[in-house]
This record gives sequence, C-alpha cells and structure tokens, in this order.
Amino acid sequence: METIINDVYADAKKVFFSKYTSIDANNIILITMHCMMSVEIIPHLTGPQKKNIVMKVVGMIIADSPLDEESKKVIDVMQANTMSTLIDVIVDSTKGGIKLNTFGTWIKRHRCYSCKPKAP
Repeated sequence: METIINDVYADAKKVFFSKYTSIDANNIILITMHCMMSVEIIPHLTGPQKKNIVMKVVGMIIADSPLDEESKKVIDVMQANTMSTLIDVIVDSTKGGIKLNTFGTWIKRHRCYSCKPKAP
C-alpha cells in the first residue's frame, strides 16, 4: 500500500506543482480529483482503500506546499472536515447517483438537511 501511496503522491506532486505555485480551496479540489483518477484504475483496491490513499496523498501535498504554517493549518482543517464528503459526492456523481432533478432525494439519503432548500 505504501508503494501505491508514494506513486500516486509522486505523480500528483509533479502535476500539481507544475501548474500551481500555491495551494488553495480551488486547486485542492482539482488535486483531489486527480488523485481519485489515479487510484481509480487500480482494480484490486476497495473503495475505502482508494479514499484513504487519496486523503493521505492530499495531506502530503499540503505538507509539501510552500505555504506558511498558519495557512497550512487552515487548509488542513478544510481537508479534514470536507475531503471525505467531497470524495463521496464525486464518486456518487460519477456513478449516476446524483441527478440535478433529484437532488432532494440525494439530500434525504445523505441526511444533509442543512443543504435542503427552505420552503417558500
């Protein structure tokens, strides 16, 4: 598993730092998606294993970024609190689990009541 993590990290680091000089809320999502595409092609890994690899690699990218420690802490908190849900939403949407016309059903299934639109 460590070899896979290191391989995905090396690829993600090369791609990320060739396009961006700093990490922020926008490009952390892009690097997450890149890592997800990298692990998706590995057939012997389970979904939770792939998710774990992606989260570890993104954490490594954050640690290696040229941000000051305070900014890294902010990005780390964002990653720790939203990355798991972001990955689930991306996986759901790529498998057809999220359709814009039935977004209310998805909200109910995931018990995301804070996302639910208010009645008029």
